[in-house]
Order: sequence, then structure tokens, then C-alpha cells
Amino acid sequence: MRKYSLSIGIIFLLFGFLSQSCTQEAKNKSNTSSEKEQVNNTETQEPPIAYKMPSPVELFMFLKSNEIEYKPNSVSPVENITKYYTNASKAINFGIYASDLAYCTVFGMYQETFLYFSTTRTLATDLGFTSGFDELMVERINANLYNNDSLFQITNDSYADACNYLEESGKKDVLALILAGSWIESVHIIIQSIDTFSNESPIVIRLADQRFLLENLVNFFKSIDNNISTDKILDKLFDLQASFDLLYDNADNINMTKAQYDEITEKVEKIRTELIN
Repeated sequence: MRKYSLSIGIIFLLFGFLSQSCTQEAKNKSNTSSEKEQVNNTETQEPPIAYKMPSPVELFMFLKSNEIEYKPNSVSPVENITKYYTNASKAINFGIYASDLAYCTVFGMYQETFLYFSTTRTLATDLGFTSGFDELMVERINANLYNNDSLFQITNDSYADACNYLEESGKKDVLALILAGSWIESVHIIIQSIDTFSNESPIVIRLADQRFLLENLVNFFKSIDNNISTDKILDKLFDLQASFDLLYDNADNINMTKAQYDEITEKVEKIRTELIN
């Protein structure tokens, strides 16, 4: 059986691009460690594969710890939800909004947290999974809106429930689209957090490191039975990966050149614009 690192729901606070498999997360809802999962090979059982990606919460906490200010114009407008009619667009933008949700929570934007939770809940319902998004969860969120510790626990619970449902339902194509949307939005927020380019900036370094996560994301797409929707996204990821791969040719003391930064930024923003509109 293959295990996949998934990300979904309000969940992203939590989310996902967690470094544990979905099954592992369900067994331990509070464990979001980034340690590698041990894989045991046997002669009679195919070794499980886990595509690791750190939680967006880690990324946004990193931004906050570096005294980066919250950028309200970085998040996707919730009113855009009326534009998403297909399941593919709903799954992609579920991932985008989930990443925005994590961003708002980390930066203490409490009213926005509830707003983005409500938006992801609507898309979750449309996509056919309400686990982690029922009325009880809404009441818990509302009652603990200004309690960060409680919000993190609640969202972890939502993540585990939603993750279980999607994995057990075999909806790996939906998961792939969610992951892609969330990752693109996270990279977009990184870019929006860079006011002035500097090769030595910790934020630029974190942006350069996204090449490793993109590789994992592409591998996840390649591991599933693709369809027209996933193929379109995979083509965009391949094109972006070509730009990130150029970073491997840099000298050891050069994380990213200004030209590479401009190229990656242009492609990320173009993809993101296409996904949310």
C-alpha cells in the first residue's frame, strides 16, 4: 500500500504538506514533525511511498519570525469562489484557500481565519467531503477564534478527518490538485513577502529551496492515474520546474540570481493568476 503526504482543510494549519503520511497523521493528530517516515522493505509487500512536503504553517511561521509583515493583498479573494464550477477548479482553489487560511491564522488575522475556513468548507462540501467541516467544527472555531492554541488543535482534528476521507475514497487526483493549489499559493506568498531581492536574504533562500518541494509534488502527480485536469497542472509544474532546476547550476555561494528570481516569479504569478481566475 502506498502512503501519501496530504494537505487539506482548514487543515492546512496543520496542513499538510505535512511530513507524515495521511494514515500516520490520523493516528497522531498532533504530530506534525518533519522527520522522515521510516520505510520498511519486505519481499511480500511493496514498500510504501511518502511524498514529503512541510506544512505551510512552518513556512508562514518562518516568515513571521523574520519580521515579515502580513500582506493582505497576497491572499486570494474569497468572492472568487463563485467562479469555480468544475471539480478541478474547486479542488485547486480549495488548496489555495487552505494555504491562505494557514497564513491568516499564523499572523493572527482572526476574522479572516473564520472567513477562509467558511470558504474552504463550502468547497469541501461541493467536492463531496464534509469530514472535518461539520457544524460542530464551525462552533468550535467560532468559540476559540482568538485562542491560537485551540485553533491549531481544532484544525489538526479537521485535517485528520478530511485526510482520512479522501485517502480512503481513493481520490488521489483530487488530492493532487489540492496539493498543487496550496503549494503555488504558498510560493506566491513567499514572493509577495520579498520587497527587495538579495541572494543572501533568508526569504530568497527559502524560495530557492522550493525546488525540492516541487520535485516531490511532481513525483506525486506522476504516481497517480492522471486525467485532463491533472495533466494540465502537471504541464505547468514541469515548466516551472525547468526554471527551478537551473538553480542547481549556480555556484555554492549563489542561491538564486536576480534573473532566475525574475523568471521564477513571472511563472509562479502567471500560474497562480490562471488558477484563481
